[in-house]
Amino acid sequence: MNKFCSNGIRDNKFFTMSILVRQLDFKNFKNEIKELVLTSIPLVIGCLSQVFFPIISTIFCGHLGQTELDGVSLANSLIYVLVLSSSEGLTTACDTLFPQLNGGKNKKKIGVLMQKAILISIMTMFGNAALLISSKKLMYFIVDEIEVAEVADQYILAFLPTIIFYNLSAILSKYIQSQNIVYPIMYINFIAILINAALHALFIYGFSMGVRGAALAVDFASFLLVMFLIVYIYVKKIYLHSWPGWCVECLLDWKIYLRLAIPGLFSILIEWTSLPKIEFSMMAISQQILFIFFQIPFGISIAANIRIGNFLGSNRPDLAKNSAKITYVVTASAIAVLSVLILSLSNILPYAFSSDPQVVDKTSNLLKFIAFVHILDGFQGTNSGILRACGYQLYTTIFLLIGFYFVGSPIGLTLMLTTSLKVYGFFIGISLGCGQLE
Repeated sequence: MNKFCSNGIRDNKFFTMSILVRQLDFKNFKNEIKELVLTSIPLVIGCLSQVFFPIISTIFCGHLGQTELDGVSLANSLIYVLVLSSSEGLTTACDTLFPQLNGGKNKKKIGVLMQKAILISIMTMFGNAALLISSKKLMYFIVDEIEVAEVADQYILAFLPTIIFYNLSAILSKYIQSQNIVYPIMYINFIAILINAALHALFIYGFSMGVRGAALAVDFASFLLVMFLIVYIYVKKIYLHSWPGWCVECLLDWKIYLRLAIPGLFSILIEWTSLPKIEFSMMAISQQILFIFFQIPFGISIAANIRIGNFLGSNRPDLAKNSAKITYVVTASAIAVLSVLILSLSNILPYAFSSDPQVVDKTSNLLKFIAFVHILDGFQGTNSGILRACGYQLYTTIFLLIGFYFVGSPIGLTLMLTTSLKVYGFFIGISLGCGQLE
């Protein structure tokens, strides 16, 4: 794996944007950019659908009242940081190994790897659940209002079944995507979003279950998503060439998977835990809106991850290198459009989460400012995706640790706590951290 990267991706000039563009293989540019865009579109929609599951809860509960909005926002923040970040991090090994194994000759290894991923996810599920159950004391540290913490606790306890469904859906999706099957994932996720929204309306307004009903809606929708993916794999017989059946081999040689998964876990944790905890409603809404928009460059990075991984697995490093360069061109174009979109919709988007004029006004102003942070954050996501394709999760962790904790957070917290910039100062620091990562 690394020898392929050393021939192409691991070039010292690789991360210099101007050199990347000048060295593009324009002979294959048109075909590669077409393949990358066509692969990215369903992956972006799939990423958006996954993050929309809990965000739909925030939207519905935000219109129940300010306490419900703050409570569900707090709950989702803790869920992201304590659980979903670790789940996402542990499955980053699949981002590297699935595409490379698919590019190799023995595709049965893909099925064995998926079995390992499922077993590891089940084992970590219990620890994640324990963290959430015991997170109530942490809530009192974050917010002063007891009512907000109580609402968050109600939501978290009802949300617990989603942990395993989230892990399974992520692994199954990566399994299908690594075999260059992407559009069915988009359709399945879109159907799951519609079901999720319908269940929210039914449980919250039809059954008057409030915040607890919102969490149960996510549980049921996440379960159905897993079922849809399994049915698709079975009906389309995707498993025939890549599934050896459950075997003892899945219990052996976890070292390679964990060597990639554990650094990936910490890289995701580092990025997701560097969030401020003041002016909560404004911050919660802004973070979730930006998190939605971030899924677009993130989806592009997954598409690049699949293509680069397949090229490396089939020992074609030159094509992998060219694909990585084209990824930056596509990402730059997408980020430019998204930044303009955030600016133009900054006065409208907050109304989806709250009808409180003060919250909407503050959030709108903040969105106008941090639309520019999205530019650097998007490129950071692309860098991470390309490094994952090469199996360099450890480098990703080190870079994020330096960028977010040694540069971004100290500067941001200093500006936030000691100047009149407040929350804006924090995002200035984060933007500097993201810039350092480039």
